[in-house]
Amino acid sequence: MKLLINVQDRRVPVYFTKFSDKAMNLLTQTINRKLVNGKRAVRLCLETLISIEIVDNEAILHAFNEQDTVALSLY
Repeated sequence: MKLLINVQDRRVPVYFTKFSDKAMNLLTQTINRKLVNGKRAVRLCLETLISIEIVDNEAILHAFNEQDTVALSLY
């Protein structure tokens, strides 16, 4: 399945196999927190974000540059 969310005034697709409100809430909270307090590598990934994939309890943030792709734990 696919869902669009807003990240830094951009629409980013989120792909998942099983929808979970809890996972989506944790994803948005984590992204907002990482935009403010995240390390440089995570902020760089969020600036060039093209899609997000939720696998079990991890969110894989796919960036334009493949080397900037980051996996974040949601739980």
